[in-house]
Amino acid sequence: MKQEEKNRRSRECIEEAAIRSFARQGPDNANLNQLCRENGISKGKLYHYYASKDDLLVACVQRIVDRLVAGICAFSPDPEQGIAANLHVYYKERIDFWCDDPEALSLIWYCLHLTNEALRSRLTEQRHRFNACMKDKTLEIIHTAHERVNVSDEELYSTMRVMYNHLLIKYMHRVVDLKAEGDTAGMERERQELLHRYDRFIQMLLYGILA
Repeated sequence: MKQEEKNRRSRECIEEAAIRSFARQGPDNANLNQLCRENGISKGKLYHYYASKDDLLVACVQRIVDRLVAGICAFSPDPEQGIAANLHVYYKERIDFWCDDPEALSLIWYCLHLTNEALRSRLTEQRHRFNACMKDKTLEIIHTAHERVNVSDEELYSTMRVMYNHLLIKYMHRVVDLKAEGDTAGMERERQELLHRYDRFIQMLLYGILA
């Protein structure tokens, strides 16, 4: 095995273990010594790749954003469907992503509410990359339907972004918590309720409250 591949696998192993640890304890409380001990990682290897816990956290966020962006880019809106139908499928896929990767949700939630300005600044590139991908895909879905839109792309996306950050991310915690507790029925109920809330939001956004 080439050294480059060994390095890639080592980083992947460390970062996936760190994502689990950060999600369970919170990045502020996570201990790198404990991380190494619980996952059979030598401290020498960890510090060979990451100079500090913040370096490791930034790498973990980049890994999560890579997965998020790949999933978003893979979605193709159906030109035979309307805006609401395509957004429904797209949003369902976002819910499925967080259900399959609940540790990532916890870490992204932490980053959204980060008050450490130095660390927040280091995550600017990943935040911009994710937002740009979300914006491009949202507008692609909207314009695929070839329907007349009476607001600017910027105004439309800013509204959708508020909904994503304050509805999806917030209420997804209830879904993944039920999954962690083994309450499959409760998880599915909350999952469907979240999707229903989103559909109602989209209907109001597209057609108004007096239609």
